Amino acid sequence: MRCSLVDLSDELHLNIIQELLKHDDFLHEESLKPDPKRFNQDWDDDFQYHRDLMSWSSTSLYFRNLLAPYIFKSIKLRNDVKSGASVDAVLKSPHGALVKGIYFLGTIPPDIDDLDDDEDDDPLAEGSYKESDDAEGEERPIIITFPPVVNDLLSDLHQFPNLESLSIGFTYPNDDPFDEYYETEGIMVNENPTAARARKALMTTTYETLLRSKPPQLRAVEIRKFVWTFTEPYESQGFQKFLSHVEHFRLSVRGGNNGACWCVNTCDGYLESVARFDELFFDHLASATSLTLRATDEGPIGLEGMRHARLALTKEQMPLLQSLHLEHIFICQELVDFVLGHTDTLERLTLHDCHSSVNGLQDNDGFYWAHFFETLHGADLKKLSHLEICPDDAPLTFEPDSLQKEPVCPGDVRQIRRVPSDVAKRRVFGYAMLDDKYGECCDDSEENGAAFERGEDQAAFDRLMSNVNANAANRGGKITDWQVAT
Repeated sequence: MRCSLVDLSDELHLNIIQELLKHDDFLHEESLKPDPKRFNQDWDDDFQYHRDLMSWSSTSLYFRNLLAPYIFKSIKLRNDVKSGASVDAVLKSPHGALVKGIYFLGTIPPDIDDLDDDEDDDPLAEGSYKESDDAEGEERPIIITFPPVVNDLLSDLHQFPNLESLSIGFTYPNDDPFDEYYETEGIMVNENPTAARARKALMTTTYETLLRSKPPQLRAVEIRKFVWTFTEPYESQGFQKFLSHVEHFRLSVRGGNNGACWCVNTCDGYLESVARFDELFFDHLASATSLTLRATDEGPIGLEGMRHARLALTKEQMPLLQSLHLEHIFICQELVDFVLGHTDTLERLTLHDCHSSVNGLQDNDGFYWAHFFETLHGADLKKLSHLEICPDDAPLTFEPDSLQKEPVCPGDVRQIRRVPSDVAKRRVFGYAMLDDKYGECCDDSEENGAAFERGEDQAAFDRLMSNVNANAANRGGKITDWQVAT
């Protein structure tokens, strides 16, 4: 007997909704990752929240009412007339009270490269821009203006009565923001000044509009794919005060390369901006209980030396912090000091695709995983009840050669594979290095193998996990052997 979707129980409807929301979250996370197949456009520009739920809601009035609280929980606002009118219509409908999150996506007008050839000086209707006439014969600044409906929405988010979170991102459909910043050995240049100035104008206008009237006191703020070429909007006292009320702060950093292997960390501007994350963001998060910092494989953060940038975390920051999530960072003394400065509050620590580095560094300032685990084990981390380190192991073999069917497996690695059964569970916590020339992050296969043979990292991790599991038991949590995501 065939059963229609309408005939399913409310419980099954809710289960289906939750699975679709999980898929949305997955797409959201994937949209933060670079896609080598999309050279001229960010995924952000296409990403739509709740696409499946919206299709489902159009099937009947019953499902439209059932799904409305989920569909309108998070909405996207662009700097164009069509998007602004759509969001304004939601605001003025009964669904406006359902909106808890807004993702603002600022986009440079697609014909920005033809600005100098445009005979019409009037602002365009969508994502308007023009060059100022105040400095004839000099580099004229570009002015970006938003359509009135977008301006009215972004400048007064208090209109959304239950708004809790705001994400801010920028996409550049005709230009990779790093193409213009590479020359021999990563020296910063500016081959496309029009697009670069347009980016600055767009970011300035966005934050000036957001902070123009009484800024909203939001629980969560996310800055997506931070573009390090322009930091002035984040330096104002108004923005710093805005951050002081935020409980959950998420910051992802744009990575990339110039198409000729030079990674973003070969640019001095990238390293300098990342090293200023304390004064730009972290120093002002007085109310933050969770912090997420996502770097990329092209520009991991931490340690000192060629192509490295400091983590910019200090023990004085974020005194209420309970959860710390880091991606693509090198474990370092700054991280240890930060964790030890939050022994009374920190409950969750997640390190995703993070590495240790002990080779190729200046002054041999590397940091072994064993030392990291032992230091945390010796500290009185009263509330740490969740420790997650993923992926769950590092490679012990080289990548397959294009002319070979099997991976190249050196003799010492083959010997490692013959470990006794009593150490069969031993993991390798990843070691990596940054290439001095191109900035590429490469697995340190030699150190991975040596660390596996020593077993010190695993032993120190086990001791730390005994503390973590004890804390979890005291808090009524589930005790596990690993608490590691696979």
